[in-house]
Amino acid sequence: MTSRAESMQAAGVDDDAALRRDLMRVVFRFKRAANAAMGTRSHGISLAEFMLLRLLETNALDAPSNVSHADLGRLLSITKGAVSQMLASLEERGLVSRVPAPGDRRSTLAVLTHRGRALIDDEENGFDERLDALVGAVGREDVAQLISIVDKLTDALDTLRAQDTGTTQ
Repeated sequence: MTSRAESMQAAGVDDDAALRRDLMRVVFRFKRAANAAMGTRSHGISLAEFMLLRLLETNALDAPSNVSHADLGRLLSITKGAVSQMLASLEERGLVSRVPAPGDRRSTLAVLTHRGRALIDDEENGFDERLDALVGAVGREDVAQLISIVDKLTDALDTLRAQDTGTTQ
């Protein structure tokens, strides 16, 4: 079985062009497949929203430390604006509540509501089982290699973005 890149090379298509197309194709295909397989459609939330809810599990007014909005953006690799939009959407659906942050009334703390905590409780085992099945199907070594490669690609993209915008990482 020949790869798409091999087929295109045999047809005289530029190797670099084929590689660029294949890279973008696989990135978008993976994103679509991950969202479809890992999202919690029964509750109407996306994979990103579910991951945000999981990150909020330990947030509480009396907790010694909490995940801030900035932390959420960094951990999910999304902008502050995207965090705000997701929190607003989850708040509208009664899954998250934003309250004044202890010690800093100018900022807010996002916490799970009872409904949000129940959703996490309902979905977490199934989510972890799907991840385990994915690792089992592909193999631990390949998943570890994929993580390493995606980290390298992400670092390279971050560097390119910083160069384009004149910012530092």
